[in-house]
Amino acid sequence: MSKDRIFIGIGSTVLALRVADGQEIWRQRLATFRGNDVTGVALLGDRLYANCSGELYCMDPGTGHIHWKNALKGLGMGYIALAGAQATASDAAQQALAQAQAASAAAAAAAVAATTAASASS
Repeated sequence: MSKDRIFIGIGSTVLALRVADGQEIWRQRLATFRGNDVTGVALLGDRLYANCSGELYCMDPGTGHIHWKNALKGLGMGYIALAGAQATASDAAQQALAQAQAASAAAAAAAVAATTAASASS
């Protein structure tokens, strides 16, 4: 779903636009103390995070629904730098394959060691 859209933050508002033609899919105004604050966005997994007026919002990227808001009390009204990392399904599959290959190599090495030990004792 999120591959077909781009998310932008502008003037206390977050928008989702279709990548193919730039048409607006949804718009969500963030409740703020000021009218036109800088709004940053970051898509992490199945959640869209936005910041505005020193507050952090967790949103649904499909609908723009706000799941939660954190006022980050005591930290001021400045811009929040957003960053994150996410393992994709292909990353997880590659890691599982590497683990399986390592286990197979270890089993093969154990079998060779057992065969060598048996031959040496004969």
